[in-house]
Amino acid sequence: MKFNQLFITGTDTEIGKTLITCILANKYKEKFEVQIYKPVVAGLNRDNKNEDLESYKKIIKNVSDNQLSDYILPHYCSPNISAKLTKKKINFQKILTKINNLKENSKFLIMEGAGGIYCPINDTYTFIDLIDAIKIPVVVVCGIKLGAINHSILTLNILKNKKINVVGWVANCIEKNKQYIIDENIKYIAKHTSIDHLGTIPFINKLKNKTTYSLTDIKYCEKFIKLP
Repeated sequence: MKFNQLFITGTDTEIGKTLITCILANKYKEKFEVQIYKPVVAGLNRDNKNEDLESYKKIIKNVSDNQLSDYILPHYCSPNISAKLTKKKINFQKILTKINNLKENSKFLIMEGAGGIYCPINDTYTFIDLIDAIKIPVVVVCGIKLGAINHSILTLNILKNKKINVVGWVANCIEKNKQYIIDENIKYIAKHTSIDHLGTIPFINKLKNKTTYSLTDIKYCEKFIKLP
């Protein structure tokens, strides 16, 4: 392994980025002290908790929300809109400074973005701007559903064209479908991107619409993907 940092992005929102983040964190935790960081989270449930952060806490013990994220916004929408609704401003430079500090002081750092690569952080910057600025390896989570081929190839090739180091992609089957259709989707994406396919998580009914993952969920899904 030639890196000790990873950024997890995806083709869309609600396609399993947090699940893959937790799987990789739990795998790397066997050898390293792992830090998870999500610069911005948008959405708090009735208990005033964010599901992604609650999932991270299954892997990283005794950590506060503010250690996992700098911007915790209440509304379930893109960060720029959620910030406006709460009259807050997201400072892109503050996020960069925090990440550079984490890069210097973490044994192994895993970061997760929000939405897809063009999801806005604020009215000026998107997550692809952040990925391009921090210069760390990327894993892309591709939600295997109707439209997966287009979304996956666009995302992977845009990152490649920007010379971003994409070390692999994960196919996460978030809709139930015939196995032949799933296989053909994945085969086509692999053929037209030439990026390492790290594995496929099959459709798992009990995880459908689940937003906070248990350690049991995470460990069960570990077997389906390899480390980049």
